[in-house]
This record gives sequence, C-alpha cells and structure tokens, in this order.
Amino acid sequence: MNALPASILMNYLFAAVALSILGLTKHRKVLDIIALSASVTGLMLSLILMRYITSNGSITYTFGGFKPPLGVVYYADFVSGVFSLISSFALLISTMCAFATMSFATRKYLYILAYLLLTGVHGFIFSGDVFHLYVSVELIAISAYAITALYSNRSGNIRAALLYGIAGTSITSFLFLAVIILYGSYGTVNMADIALKSIFNEEYVPYSGYVFGDVSTASIVALALITWVFLFKSGIMPNHFWLPNVYRVTPIAGLILFTSSADLIGIYGVLRLYHVVFGDRCIISSFRTTMMSLLTAMSMISTFFSSLLVAKQVRIRNIVAYSTIAQLSIALSGVVAGVPEAVSGAILHVVANALGDALVLCGFTLHAWSSNKHMRKLGMVSISIGFVNLFGLLPIVPGFWSKALMSLGFLKVGNLLGVIVILLSTGLCAIGYFRYLTRIAIRELAKSTPPRDYSEKMLSIPIVILITVTIGFSLSIILNPYLLPIVINNTLDSTRSDRFIYNLLGIKPGE
Repeated sequence: MNALPASILMNYLFAAVALSILGLTKHRKVLDIIALSASVTGLMLSLILMRYITSNGSITYTFGGFKPPLGVVYYADFVSGVFSLISSFALLISTMCAFATMSFATRKYLYILAYLLLTGVHGFIFSGDVFHLYVSVELIAISAYAITALYSNRSGNIRAALLYGIAGTSITSFLFLAVIILYGSYGTVNMADIALKSIFNEEYVPYSGYVFGDVSTASIVALALITWVFLFKSGIMPNHFWLPNVYRVTPIAGLILFTSSADLIGIYGVLRLYHVVFGDRCIISSFRTTMMSLLTAMSMISTFFSSLLVAKQVRIRNIVAYSTIAQLSIALSGVVAGVPEAVSGAILHVVANALGDALVLCGFTLHAWSSNKHMRKLGMVSISIGFVNLFGLLPIVPGFWSKALMSLGFLKVGNLLGVIVILLSTGLCAIGYFRYLTRIAIRELAKSTPPRDYSEKMLSIPIVILITVTIGFSLSIILNPYLLPIVINNTLDSTRSDRFIYNLLGIKPGE
C-alpha cells in the first residue's frame, strides 16, 4: 500500500507513453480503449488510496529506498487524497467527453497531453520536496499550454496559448529561484526537513546537516515568491489575466481538466506552504501572519470583482471562467483562515466547483449540439444542476456544505466580512447563472454544428455520472451526520506540521 501514490502517477505516465507510441499508428479503437482503461484504473487507485488513508493514516513512499531527506519522497494524506480523487475523476469525464465530441485526429493528442498533465498534478500533490514540486509544475504548465493550443488552426487558440505560455514560464521561473534560495539556506529541498529547521534552527538532520546562517530573510523571500506563483496558477486576481482567454478557446474536454486539476494546484500549494512547510511556529511566523492577512484581503477582493464580472456575462465559457476565479478565491480565503472548519470547507469547495463546472460544460455541449429534444433536455438539466451547485444555497448540492463550513470557520475567528463576501458573491454569481438559464428557457439558443465524430449518446454517459455523483455526495452528507466531522478531523491532521515532519523524517520536533 505504501507504493499507491507512485502507482497512480506511474499509471498516468505509462499511459501517456503508450498512447504516444500507438498514436503513430492507425489503431483508433486501441487508443480509445487504452485511454478509457487507464483513466478508470487511475480512479480506482485513487479510491483505494483514499480508503486506506481514512482507515490507516498517511502514506510515505521513498523512491529507490533512499531515506529522507535524500532522494524523492511521496507523501499522501487526506488532503492530497481528495485532490487525487477529484482530478482522477475529472480525467475519466474528460476522456469520455473527448471521445464523444472530438475527431480522432485531435483527441489522440488530447489523450497524451491529459495524461501528462495528470502525471504532473499527482507529482505536485504527492511531492515531499520542493524541487520535485517545481518539476511537476513545469510538466503541468507545458501540458496545459499545449491543450490550449490544440486547435492550432484557430488564431484565438494560438494567441491564448502564447499569452499563457509566456506569462506562465516567466512566473514559474520564480519558483525555481525560490527552490535555489531554500536549498542554499537550509541545505535541503525536503519539505519536512525545511519545516523542522524553520522551527528549530539548531536541529541537525543526517545528510542535510544544519542551516547556513540566518535563514529568516531567505525564508521570507522564498515564501513571497512561491505564493506569487501559486496565485498565478489558480488565477487569483490580479494574476487572473490569462485565465479568461484560455477558457474561451480550450476544448471542452481540456477545460474540464483545467477546472478540476491544473487550476487547483495553487490552492493546494498555499495550503501546504502555510500550514505545513512554514507553520505557525516557524522562524518567520510574524511575516507568515502578515502574508495570510494579505491573502485574505486579496481573496475577498478577487471574489467580489470576479463575481461582479460573472453577473455581466452572457456566454457560457465566460461565465465558467469568472465563476472559477470567484470560487477558487473563496477557497483561498478558507485555506488562510487557519481553522479546521474553514480549511475543510475550502477543500470541499474546490471539489464542488469541479463538479459544477463539469456539469455546466458537458450539459452546454449536449444542449448546443444535439438534435434530439430529450438529449437537449438532459443537457439543460445538467446545466441547471451545475449552476445550482455553484450557487450553493440549497443543501441538495455539495456547494451548500462547502460554503456553510467556510462560513462557520469565518465566524469562529470573528471574520464576519468573510461571511458577507460569500453571500455577496453568491448573489452576484446567481445573476449570471440564472440569466443564462432564463435565456435557454424562454428561447431556444441556436444549435452549433457538431463535429463529424460527435456522439450524443456517449456524451450523455458522463453527464449521468456527474449528476449521480453530485447529488449522491450531498445526500451522503445529509444522511450521515458523522461525515463532515470526519472530514474536519482528517483535514486538521493533514495541516499539522509536526505530524508531517515525523511521518517523513521520523523526528519529533523538539525531542
């Protein structure tokens, strides 16, 4: 079981390699079968991982048997398990959507890029050292740029991919700079080693030894640089400039992956950075507190203005783009609130946003392309449930419970403004959501011409799965009163820096 995190990543990496080789041939059915099988396998492995973690606790896996801080180490706990599960589920939905909506000549490239992207995502969420984390970010970024430019015959795609690529490459280079600074100061790139030495500067760790001089300045610079990179990756204002253009042109199958994996890593990274690597007892605790206050203000401003933009949109892709910025901004405010209820609410919120966006995008595609009135009704139902989930004021959808948990956390720390911003954002986004639904209900929007390989029956399958999972997830919360406390307790364990240090290094801080 200790090899489960690596098994998930290797499943996606080997699938990408196999699809690359077979893509040179004309084995159309074989490629589709491999893509679907690998996505199902990855989801099953993520489910097994999640079940193991909830029953037995976190997993530490060392590549090649090198004891940390030497070598690459993977660490999986409840939070990383949740992110693995939602990204693996999104890959399955994306694969089915690609099969139903894209020509074989295009989707075979999407398969390869999607599996490379998921390899990077899992490398990021399981990584126990900052250098491997940087490598994973680069793999995610390159895959995302290529997916954005997949329809290379359209000028809009190339323009969006260039903007995304140039800005992304420039900003992620600061992550590499931060890795160099941390290694030069702490003598290690292992996150647990850095976390230990940021608390006890005189601590000696085998192989990495002691810190080099005063690490306060180096820690401050590294924390600021990495935070900036993570805000860009999740499109938090003012680092959102790339996201709307990318969402307007990316294929629907790729867009589902973005909202459910690639664009979530910034939120996950902030959680790891501020709760585990540089926890509340670190040497720069006062600067950390200042940064968390700044992030709270930025997230609330980003939530308000992106929600305001949602209210003004009439096109579905624009609605999804600015809605994603708003929902991830809300999640960021929950992560930096510092209480288990708010952090667990933020994790649930990124899951709810991923499900909601996938429902809206798949439903929109079916409604826009199908000539069958029953299929068009199914598409409208999918859009409606997706918007209700993103709206989040009804207990039959997960979005309600995530916002309720974050509001409870904000009230617990006396942050009434946070609750007001959530309610205000909900109201503003609802204008954009339900205005679009009204346009569909009052008059039929013009149907787009579907591609030659379009299969409405195949597209209906992921929609039914998404509706079942979304409603079933919420019903499980309603029917099982112990579920949310379990989530809160497991989230608390995942954000404990001392437990992270002990599980990776076998050292109890202070002993």
